[in-house]
Amino acid sequence: MNPSLMESMKEIPITQPEMIMMPNIYGIDPYTSVTIVDAVAGIVRYDPPRRKVAIIGAGPSRHEAPYDDPEWVMWGLNEIAQKRATAWHELHPAAVQSARDLAWLRQCPTPCYVLDLAEWDGLIPRPVQFPLDRIKAAGFRPYFTCTFAMQIALAILGGFEEIGLWGVSLHLGTPRERLLERACVDYWIGFAEGRGITVSEDSGCARRPYLYGYDYEDEKLEGDIAVARFVQVAQQMGVLDLSQVE
Repeated sequence: MNPSLMESMKEIPITQPEMIMMPNIYGIDPYTSVTIVDAVAGIVRYDPPRRKVAIIGAGPSRHEAPYDDPEWVMWGLNEIAQKRATAWHELHPAAVQSARDLAWLRQCPTPCYVLDLAEWDGLIPRPVQFPLDRIKAAGFRPYFTCTFAMQIALAILGGFEEIGLWGVSLHLGTPRERLLERACVDYWIGFAEGRGITVSEDSGCARRPYLYGYDYEDEKLEGDIAVARFVQVAQQMGVLDLSQVE
């Protein structure tokens, strides 16, 4: 590793997203009511109709989400507490949930998208099938590596005109989040924008600080730093052994 790269890495500490997982806390949406129109088809109705949806993760920028703006529908996920939530997403099998997580989900007051209605029957008060079949039928590529990507696809299918991502700091996360999940979210951000949908906030996804080719030296150095930081995080987590890499 060259000296300038090592020096640059010292100036950019490796951080992890702020994880906020508190039991029994769901912020009810006082601005928008939600009716399950067809749980099997994954169709819900927002009243009044909304055109903006905020997808909220656990990263630092979650605190900047438009919780107090009634024009935004707020989507939560997993067991991450939210100040205000209009709908929820738990897109993991029920079998992998801990007893604590299941107890938390049993209190979910909003419609909650799940992978399999039958599996979640009796475990969540208002389950809704994630409409993978309708997403495929719409011609969308079934490329998903995380809940955030599935939420963006659902927002596109649902006709939202503006999407915002707050706290979706995948570039600060685990090796899987940095390598697999961010690339998938980047794809769906581009897919949404290609369909004329505004992505007004992206949590740092689908962007780099320098433009390839035009900012050649800076872009190359920043890219080397990003790769080195990824390797460092992977080694710290014990998921990468460079001695096994040819």
